[in-house]
This record gives sequence, C-alpha cells and structure tokens, in this order.
Amino acid sequence: MNITIIYPHKRKTKSSTYGIAQMVLDRLLSGGTLHEFYLPQDMPHVCAGCYACMNGREDKCGGHEYMQKLIAAIDDSELIIFCAPTYVYHIPGQVKTLLDHFAYRWLVHRPDLSLMCKQALIITTAAGGGMKSTVRDLRDSMNYWGIGRTNVITQAVWGYDWS
Repeated sequence: MNITIIYPHKRKTKSSTYGIAQMVLDRLLSGGTLHEFYLPQDMPHVCAGCYACMNGREDKCGGHEYMQKLIAAIDDSELIIFCAPTYVYHIPGQVKTLLDHFAYRWLVHRPDLSLMCKQALIITTAAGGGMKSTVRDLRDSMNYWGIGRTNVITQAVWGYDWS
C-alpha cells in the first residue's frame, strides 16, 4: 500500500502522534511507497487568498512548487495520514495552512473524483481536551475533498513525551 503521511513538525523522539503513526506504518506499509511531509518545511507558503487556484492557474500560487510534490504523493497513495496533535483545541496552524491550499479541490469548487477511491487516517493526541474538535477540523476537509473513508485514532496522553 502506498501511503502519504503529513506531520506538523519534525519532532520524532518524544511525539506521541509520531509514535502512534510509526505503529500504524509498521502494520500497513508492507512493501509500498511512503511519502513523508514535515510541516512547515515541506509547505512554508501561507495561502494569500489570491484565487489563482480557483481559476485554474495553480502555477501562479506562491506555494505551487510545494503543492506539486504533495499532490503527486497523494495521487500515488491509497491512504493519506494526518498526524495532528491537539493545539488549543484544534489542528496545528501548520496543518491548517496546508489545508487552505487545497480549498480549490473541494467538491463544491473543482473536485478531484479520484480522491473518492482513497482513505484518510487522522491521528490526534491530547494531554487534555480538544480531540473531538481537532478531528472535526480535519474530517471536514476530508469530506469536502471527497475522500471515500476517513478513519480516526485518538489517544489521550499523560504528557508530550512518547516514552
């Protein structure tokens, strides 16, 4: 199975969402290709609302070179994994910034019907509350992308250290 995974940061050693994601990948990857993206490094451009993408001119977006890599990986994958620890009851800002760049591909704008054959997995953790609203943020986008099925793993944790 080919998988695209999107992390909100490069922190690996202590991150609970990263640790859970690695457990999932150990079970599902089995010989497929893994496309990994770390935000904000792999999408540093903030959507400026220029509307170029809505008008079919994605190449005019300041984030075009980054988006091409992400879109190619998603097109190649059967599963898209979002690691999104709960930050103040919502998804991390880096993830929101990425999702803003995909607004033009929403079903109500310019749908990509190939996404209906894909699945998404949302992995979120929190030391307190907010996992429901974090999941809702991402699930809304997955629904409007037209993703066929969205799965969720939520895990309350004791702190920020995976060990």
